[in-house]
Amino acid sequence: MRKATIFGGSFDPIHYGHLIISQDILIEKKLEKILFLPSVSPPHKKSYAPFTDRVNMVNLAIEGNPKFQCSDFEKTLPKPSYTINSLRSVKKEFGFSKISFIIGMDSAVEFDTWKDPDDLLKEFEIIVILRTGYAKEDVSERFRKKMIFFNTRCIDISSTEIRKRIKKGKIVKYLTPDSVFNYIRKKDLYT
Repeated sequence: MRKATIFGGSFDPIHYGHLIISQDILIEKKLEKILFLPSVSPPHKKSYAPFTDRVNMVNLAIEGNPKFQCSDFEKTLPKPSYTINSLRSVKKEFGFSKISFIIGMDSAVEFDTWKDPDDLLKEFEIIVILRTGYAKEDVSERFRKKMIFFNTRCIDISSTEIRKRIKKGKIVKYLTPDSVFNYIRKKDLYT
């Protein structure tokens, strides 16, 4: 039985919060691997960096961790990048029998706006990362009872904050790996 745990998102850019939370889930759930799946064109978010750059940044961030892997699989799928379509395609393409999908609390709160949310919960295990400023009760009970809430350390870093700091010329050291920050500078992203 092949199982996969996938962390999807725009990763615009990836930061230490993503990495620490992934490592916590990996250890807590005794996983072999976590697959990062950057979204090509997320329906609920605007992308600021091109897809290829976001994939490259994830690869730089996870370099040296054999338990983390990144896939650019979504580039082969129709747009926009609906999670249910992506997960069904990944499951079929790679022959997984079960997929767990990691999302943030902000995404869980707006889960009713996702494409086919009930089917998504029926076909896949949804792991929700608790986040400051949100309570489980903020998620519709219809979805909440079918989700797995993961209480990890509170890492108050966001991609939005990093983009704003870069735009204002502020330091982002210790928010994202140096390799990612150097890539952002080299490519002149978020300015």
